[in-house]
Amino acid sequence: MRKKSWFIFIFLLFLGCAKREDKLITLVEKPLLESSPPVQQKIEHFNLEGFKETGEKKWELAADSADVTEKLVRMEGIKAKVRGEEGEIDLRSKKGEYDREGEKIYLIDNVVVETSEGTKLLTDKLTWDVQKQIATTDRDVLVERENLTARGKGAVALTEIKKVELEENVEVSIEPRTMITCKGPLEMDYEKNIARFYNKVKVEDKNGKLFAERMEVFFHPQEKRIEKVFAYENVQIIREGNIAYAEEAVYEAKEHKVILKGNPRLVITAE
Repeated sequence: MRKKSWFIFIFLLFLGCAKREDKLITLVEKPLLESSPPVQQKIEHFNLEGFKETGEKKWELAADSADVTEKLVRMEGIKAKVRGEEGEIDLRSKKGEYDREGEKIYLIDNVVVETSEGTKLLTDKLTWDVQKQIATTDRDVLVERENLTARGKGAVALTEIKKVELEENVEVSIEPRTMITCKGPLEMDYEKNIARFYNKVKVEDKNGKLFAERMEVFFHPQEKRIEKVFAYENVQIIREGNIAYAEEAVYEAKEHKVILKGNPRLVITAE
């Protein structure tokens, strides 16, 4: 049985000081062309379509209007749909450009990406590589899914939103009252229901605070609640004034149990 993605990504959730080798893709944001080449044709109700090798339609795009030049198509009022193996993804924006040579679509102004499963990603600029089926942005991003909201700057996502990465300044809110922050990146794998946080991770809820350099959070595939947390490097847990230190920690949510590993020690206040 295929696992459904749950999050734009969206979308969940980590880099220490070392450089990671498993990065989803290098974020490259091509600026919009500043020059305005002569318009060769003006089209109302413009449409584009892409097909698989089997002839099956892979994606489609419609715009209220388009100015066609030699290399670019400038569009207004864009709505696009990507057909994936596990559902459909809708993309829309107020305007954009289609690079006819590079086969990339630049969505600009009020960009919304929404999956059939309810994941929503919002930003103000997004580059969609129609060949690789990868979406990137270097702007602020908001991702919403059920009980989880993620914010960050810069994002890379497979267009089918099976994996999403927020680059920096990550802030994740998980209902009812859990907040996770890190300098970034944050990696979300919706098929495996795992979120990986990197670099100065902080978790805060009604029970206390947890600090680590990186963290893996596992979610229940149906209920989307936190099942287990693995914290690594310089772990600190603060609760009711007491502080626990370790190199690693494992939190079992169901049992409300924490296991400390690697030179664990506990500092208890006089009270």
